[in-house]
Amino acid sequence: MASAAPTTRAHAIDAVRGAVVLIMALDHVRDFLGNAHFDATDLGRTTVPLFLSRWITHFCAPTFFLLAGASAYLAIRGGRRTVRGAARFLAVRGAALIVIEQTALRCLGWYFHADYHFMNAGVLYGLGGAMILLAGMVWLPPRASLGLGLAIILGEAGVVKLGDLGAALALVTQSRDFEPARDYHFFVSYPPIPWFGVMAFGYGMADLVYGNLVPRRRPLLGFALGGLAVLVVLRALDLGDATPWTADHPVLSLVNVNKYPPSTPFLLLTLGGTLLAWYACEHARPISRPRAIIEVYGRAPLFFYLLHIPLIHLLAVVYANLAFGTATWLTSGPVIFWDVALPGSPPDYGFALPIVWLIWAAFVAAMYPACRWYVTRRRGSRAAPSAA
Repeated sequence: MASAAPTTRAHAIDAVRGAVVLIMALDHVRDFLGNAHFDATDLGRTTVPLFLSRWITHFCAPTFFLLAGASAYLAIRGGRRTVRGAARFLAVRGAALIVIEQTALRCLGWYFHADYHFMNAGVLYGLGGAMILLAGMVWLPPRASLGLGLAIILGEAGVVKLGDLGAALALVTQSRDFEPARDYHFFVSYPPIPWFGVMAFGYGMADLVYGNLVPRRRPLLGFALGGLAVLVVLRALDLGDATPWTADHPVLSLVNVNKYPPSTPFLLLTLGGTLLAWYACEHARPISRPRAIIEVYGRAPLFFYLLHIPLIHLLAVVYANLAFGTATWLTSGPVIFWDVALPGSPPDYGFALPIVWLIWAAFVAAMYPACRWYVTRRRGSRAAPSAA
């Protein structure tokens, strides 16, 4: 039972994760090469296509954290790891992700320089910290993770307030700038504890769905619809999120929720959508050719992440040098976007949104052979011991 089921179960998770890998690349292509140098979710300035191009990428991080928890459960359930082995793997991998983000990815990916006056604790910081915390939870029943995850998701405002008790707690609960020394900045984008709630929820949810031989899809649908219903109530009452709902933009403002740190409405919205996608992918049989291609990206998420950032950044540097004769704003200072103009960049830098979409489509297509090679190589390395 434990060995037969995960072989087929992984397809749904790979498909959902692969889809958000592709969506993630759209956000980073738009960041580096787009010409809209303002907050794309600012309803007073944005357009609907631009808003949706940014908004849809909000689903990426919650999906990665949710499915990382589910994958940890499946590794234990399928016999690939013991509980002790899974705990050790999560702790070591989590620490490694944090180190990689603040060294190689920082210098060779986001910044193209080694000036550490500005550091950003991004998604790998949050993911790594959440994995370290989950390493302790795998010793407990999965329902404990489910309950704790739900408590953190629904009580996110209280979690953020814990950061007011001291800098150590603030580093893991709040999204803000820290200045450990004069003129040195450490900006936390993804505080681990709120995001750990998503990962713990994913671990417990996987037990509800995959606890028996036949996957149970009903929990996915129930939690998705329940979460979205709570979201509508909270947004109608203007509760739980700093971005208000307005009658001027009733639909867009309803879903225009805060990601840094992730508010309860943000998590209810994005996790509700992800659970619905997971539900749909569990139902789809047989697997179509387009979905099989998407699953390849979903089996190599970290490989894609670590490779696509420096490549897109390099593409932007080449374009800037060809179009403007320099790219200093892309190779010096804090190259952090959040939909604002880069310091020193020309006002006409970047491409219109339709061109950004075309560049994105070409880029992810070009990444497919590399991802397929990586997946094949990893599968071969895993099979080698048993073949020997």
